[in-house]
Amino acid sequence: MKKVKVIILILAVFITLAFTSCDISSFIPDTDTDGYTDEFDDKLNNGDQNPHECEFVLISSTAPSCTENGIKQYSCEVCGQKKNVNIAPAHTLVVEAERAASCETAGRTAHTYCKICGVVITQGEEIPKLSHTEVIDPATEATATSPAKTEGKHCSVCGYVIVKQQFVFSDDYSNPNSYDGTYAYESLLKLNKAEKLTELYNLIDEKADYFHSSGIDAGDGGIVASIDYSALGLTSEEAIAVWSAYRTDHPLYYWISTKVTYTSKVIELKAYDEYIDADVRSVYNSKIYTGVKVFVEKALSDTAYNTALAFHDLIILACDYSYEEDGVTPSDDVWAHNILGVFDTGYGVCESYAKSFQLLLNFCKIDNILVFGYAGEAHAWNLVKLDDGEWYWCDLTWDDTPEFMWGISHRYFCVNDTENVGWIDGPWTVESSTFISSHTPYQKDDTGSDFAYELPARSETVFDSAKIMLRDTFKVGDLTYAVADYKSVQLVSIDTIGSVVIPSSVVYEGVTFDVISIGRIENGLFKTGCIAVEYDGTYKTPLEVTEVYIPESVIFIWDDAFDMNSLEAINVDEDNPSFASLDGVLFNKDFTTLVKYPTGKTATNYTVPDSVIRIAAGAFENFYINLKLTLTSITLGSGVESCGIANRGYGYDEITDSNFVSDEWSNIRNYLSGSAKIFNPDGTEFDENAA
Repeated sequence: MKKVKVIILILAVFITLAFTSCDISSFIPDTDTDGYTDEFDDKLNNGDQNPHECEFVLISSTAPSCTENGIKQYSCEVCGQKKNVNIAPAHTLVVEAERAASCETAGRTAHTYCKICGVVITQGEEIPKLSHTEVIDPATEATATSPAKTEGKHCSVCGYVIVKQQFVFSDDYSNPNSYDGTYAYESLLKLNKAEKLTELYNLIDEKADYFHSSGIDAGDGGIVASIDYSALGLTSEEAIAVWSAYRTDHPLYYWISTKVTYTSKVIELKAYDEYIDADVRSVYNSKIYTGVKVFVEKALSDTAYNTALAFHDLIILACDYSYEEDGVTPSDDVWAHNILGVFDTGYGVCESYAKSFQLLLNFCKIDNILVFGYAGEAHAWNLVKLDDGEWYWCDLTWDDTPEFMWGISHRYFCVNDTENVGWIDGPWTVESSTFISSHTPYQKDDTGSDFAYELPARSETVFDSAKIMLRDTFKVGDLTYAVADYKSVQLVSIDTIGSVVIPSSVVYEGVTFDVISIGRIENGLFKTGCIAVEYDGTYKTPLEVTEVYIPESVIFIWDDAFDMNSLEAINVDEDNPSFASLDGVLFNKDFTTLVKYPTGKTATNYTVPDSVIRIAAGAFENFYINLKLTLTSITLGSGVESCGIANRGYGYDEITDSNFVSDEWSNIRNYLSGSAKIFNPDGTEFDENAA
C-alpha cells in the first residue's frame, strides 16, 4: 500500500508540472535520484505510515540570459525537500519595421535583433537611396541690396543643393569666394563621416555667403541661420567642430560670432551684435574690398616669398597692437580680433594680424594656414607655403616693432623650426633661439569648439631664392644697398668721394626700392658705423666725402653713419618727415635733437639753436678719436637739457640707461681744439658737473 501511495504522489507531481510553463526535465533533485531527502526516505523505510504531500514555495530565482538558463529554486515548508526548475534562455526581440528609402538616406527591409545582446535574428536588406527630384533655381538680376545670382538646382524633396547658386560680382575683390581658405575643410575630409561633415560645412557656407552679400539683417539674438544637422547623423560635438572649421577657413566673415548655440538637432550661425545691421556691414565690406585692392596692387610679385613679404610689411605698417586702457592688457574689442583691426581701425591683436595675412594670401591663391596656440599666452600666427613647396612660420604680431628702426622686424618671417630668430639689428647681442621654442601650436582635436587640425611639417632648410631677398646687397653706381623690407633698402656703403646725392629710390632687377635708411650692414645685421670707408684687409680709412644730400624718403639714420672727417655739409630735402638740416648740420625734423655736426666744417665756433633739447652721442665725433675738430668752442642754446642720447635703433625720443652716454660732455671737449670751451647762452663757461 505504501508503494501505491508513492507512485500516486509521483504521478500527481508530473500531472501538476504538465500544466506549468516549466520544462519537467529541469527538475534537479537535491540529493537522491528519487527526489526526496534522506530523512524522508528513512521514514518510508522504517514503515512510517504518514508520508505527506509536499507544499513547495519559491525561495530564490536567477533570471535567464540570452544564452544561459535561469533557475528557480523551491523548498517544501514541511520536510525541507528542495527542487530546481530551469528557465530556458530567450532573446528579447526588437522588430524594426521596414524603412522606406528617400533621396537623403537609403532604406531597409524589416530588421529583427535582440535588445539585450544585439544579435541579429533577421537581417534587413538595404534599399538603395532614391534620386533627387531636381528643381531649377533661376538666375536673378542684381538689386539694390543683393548681387545677381547664377542659375542653380536643388532637390524639391529634401532641399539638397545640387548646383549652388553663385553671386555675380563686379570684380574679384567684392566676391567673398575669393577669400576662402581650404585647409580646415581638407582636414574634415580625413575624418570619419567626412562626407557628412563636409555636407554640413557646405550648408553653413551657403547661409554665410548669402548673409554676407545679400544686405539682410540678422534675426533676433543675431541668428543668421539655423541648420539641421541631425539628418546627417552627426553628433552635436561634430557639428560644432564643423562650425569651428568653417569659421577658421573664412577670415572675410568678421561678423561670425564666437558664440555658437545648438540643440540635439540644429546648430545656429550667429552674428556679433555689432554686425547685425546690413547697412553697417555694407560700410565695413567696402572698406575691406578697397583695402585688399590697395594691398594687392602694392604687393604684385612673381614669387610667393615676395608677395608674403609685402603683405607682412604692409599689415604691420597699417596696424598697431591694441591694448585696453591700462596699456598692458590686449584689447577685448570684437574688431581687434578680426580683420577690421587692419582694414578699419588700424589697431588689433594677434588674431587681426594673422587673419588679415590669411585673407590676403587666400586672395592671391598662396597656400597658408591660420595657426592657434600658446606663446606666453593664447596666440595666433601663420604657416605659408613658399616657392620651394615647403612650409614656413610667420608671426606678424611679434614682428611689429613700432619703437624700433622703421617699425618692422623680420625675425619671425618665413622661418623653419631650427633657424635662429634670436638676432636683432644694432649693437645688441642676444641668445640664439628658434621659432618653435617660443610657439606651441594647439594639438590636433577633431571635435567640438576646440577643433584643431594637424599641421604639416616645416622645411628642414632655411628658405633661399634666386631672386633678391631680405638683407641681400646690391650695387647701383657707387652706392651699395641692402634690402630692408619688401620695397625698401638701406644705404650701406658709399664708394666714392666728393659730393654724394643719395637717391630717394633705386631700381634693381626691375624692382623699384625706396631708400629709407642709412647705416652699415655686417653679417646680415644693420649696424651703427661710418658708411664711407675704404678697407684694405687690415685697416679702414674714411673716404674723402665732402657733402651728403639726404632725400625725403629716408626715415632712419644709424649712429655714426656720417663719421667722415672730410664731411663739410649734410643737407636734407625739406619734405623729409624725419630729419632737417640747418647750415649743413643734421637735426631731427623738429630741431629738438642735434644729430650730427659735420666734422669737416671750418668754423671755429658753433652756436646750438635754442630749439635743441638733446645733443646726440657722437654729434661732434670724428672717425679718428685723436683727430681734433676745427671748432675751438661751442655755445649752447637756451633749450639744451641733455647730451649723450644714442639712437641704437630706437631714435632720440626717450633717454634710457641703455641708450645714454653719460660722459659725452667730456668726449666733446676731447674733440674740440684749442681752449676747448663750452659756453652757456649768456657767455659764461658751461660746467657739466653743475648742470
